[in-house]
This record gives sequence, structure tokens and C-alpha cells, in this order.
Amino acid sequence: MNSIGNLGGFASPYAVGALNDATGDDRVGLLLLGAALSITAVATFLYGRRTGAGRPPEDRMASAPPSDIPEPVQTQGGRA
Repeated sequence: MNSIGNLGGFASPYAVGALNDATGDDRVGLLLLGAALSITAVATFLYGRRTGAGRPPEDRMASAPPSDIPEPVQTQGGRA
């Protein structure tokens, strides 16, 4: 993850500069950065919903199949 951020920090100034030189407009490079930010924000949101990230652990256990939930151990006093 960190290496991808480092690559973006290395390549994006060159891409923005190339777009500025090619078009003569500073807004085009900034639009590229804004589009990349928007795409990664949506992808992160969708990935979090798919994996259940951010939910407390007990909610994940409640939605798990019954075979994955361990049975409580009974002691002689009847309490777990």
C-alpha cells in the first residue's frame, strides 16, 4: 500500500506537468488528480461494504453461519 502511494507521489507531478504543457491549462491536471481521488474513494467505500469493514466483531459473528460460532463450555455450576 505504501509503495503505491510512493509511486503516485512520484508520477503525478510529471503527469500534471505533461497535461499542463500539452493543453496550456492548469485545470486539466487538477481535474486528473480530482478524478483519481474520486475513483479511489468510491472503490474504497465499495470494498469496505463488501468486506464488512467497520462493523464491530459481534455483528460479524451474528451474521456468521452457526457452524462457525463455538458453543459455550458448560461448567459444573451451569455457568459458562
